[in-house]
Amino acid sequence: DVVDGAQIVLGLNTAAHIMGAQIAAAGMNIAKRVDGAQIGLINIGTSVSQMQLGLINVAGRSKAPIGLLNLVKDGIHHLEAWGSEAGAHGGFKLGGESLYSIVAAAMQPTSNDERRWMVGMGFGGRVRVSERLYFDIDAIHYKVNDGGWSKGVNSLERVRFMVGYRLARHFAIFGGVALNVRITDVDKGDDFGLIPGSVLHEGGTTVRMGPGLLLGVSI
Repeated sequence: DVVDGAQIVLGLNTAAHIMGAQIAAAGMNIAKRVDGAQIGLINIGTSVSQMQLGLINVAGRSKAPIGLLNLVKDGIHHLEAWGSEAGAHGGFKLGGESLYSIVAAAMQPTSNDERRWMVGMGFGGRVRVSERLYFDIDAIHYKVNDGGWSKGVNSLERVRFMVGYRLARHFAIFGGVALNVRITDVDKGDDFGLIPGSVLHEGGTTVRMGPGLLLGVSI
């Protein structure tokens, strides 16, 4: 069946072909072909021409999935490892043709005996220049932990600007610059970035901003 216009329900939406929007306010959208957008908690489509907005988005092809988990067959799905002044990082990028989500973790050496580790999540976009060359920009929120799970405010907000080059079908190198914003009431926040950076706020909570660099591989 073909739906021309909007398909709006509270629970489950199904259609073979929709020309417009599937909206399930508290449920799931399922369609083979979507010439438009899917908005719901869970979105499933074989081919989606525009946006999927939900917690979980699944598609064979989707231009712009926005969610916590994006599984797109012809999209971005990379395991990455990179190094920076903020430590050794690893993460997953999952998304569509131009938008992706990223889940990351990191370890950073410290001057004391406590092991610093971070977990984070963010969102980004990709511009493909050619089959091999691409540009990525993303923003990641990290929870910073020294030893055990840190109490109070202790985070690193990191915006990355990267260029990547695909050497083989499943292998690329990438590098770039980053802007670090450290927000903490645990310490002075001066141990991230190439330089201590500028203090934007002091008092109960310190906010400090500084530059960074990164270099990594993607498979």
